[in-house]
Amino acid sequence: MNRRVSKEAKKLLEQNDLNFYCRETINEHPKPLRVMWEWLKSNADHLSIQDVWSEFTSFPMVTITKIENE
Repeated sequence: MNRRVSKEAKKLLEQNDLNFYCRETINEHPKPLRVMWEWLKSNADHLSIQDVWSEFTSFPMVTITKIENE
């Protein structure tokens, strides 16, 4: 479902089955989820649903190979 994948991750999916692909890739977040969670908790009393959605869509997840992650 992730539309943002590296070129190497895309090649891996095209050349292998889904189980292998899932074992050999990771989902990388430009802004760590831990940081986003802390922001959410710290500001929860005045955030709108749109604020939260904007935060998550501003830092989309990218699928990369484990080798690329090294």
